[in-house]
Amino acid sequence: MEEQAEERPMGVKAAKAAKFKGTKSGKSTNEDREASLKNLQTIVAIRERDNVVKEKLADKKLLASLLGRTEPLTEMEIELKNKLISGML
Repeated sequence: MEEQAEERPMGVKAAKAAKFKGTKSGKSTNEDREASLKNLQTIVAIRERDNVVKEKLADKKLLASLLGRTEPLTEMEIELKNKLISGML
């Protein structure tokens, strides 16, 4: 039988050493900074959209719970229900 040499994954110490031995110098260029800034801006935009969707979902859940109640609603709950309904339209 032929023995096949399996490539082993890099060890922890070797990975850390490779991280510090990079070919780039310690200073980042303007292109790197711009790319990092653009990446951060896209992440912030995605998170903002995600938060808007989460808020809408929370409002829908709250409205569903208000509509599903069998006992009469208080004045405050009625106002909240009307506000949520008008916000969805």
